[in-house]
Amino acid sequence: MIGHVNGYIKLVSINALKVNSIYKVALEEDETLTCGVYGPSGHNFALGTSFGAIYLGMMKRDPMSNTSRYNMFLARVDSVSHGTENAVTSI
Repeated sequence: MIGHVNGYIKLVSINALKVNSIYKVALEEDETLTCGVYGPSGHNFALGTSFGAIYLGMMKRDPMSNTSRYNMFLARVDSVSHGTENAVTSI
């Protein structure tokens, strides 16, 4: 999983050297991704933003897909840091 400042998340296959999926996180205007962590389960992750919010996420295999597609589910937790001036820099 590779996260970009502009809100794009890419799932990359290292063995095949290709991007399997691309997702877009709905960030607010001028908000950027600042940090992230991927859980050892291989399904859960968290992303921090420049406005002090944290996204808690989960990747789940799409049961309707014949291929190995995944759906991304996100929940936004606002005001983790005081105001929007303080970015979340580590999780």
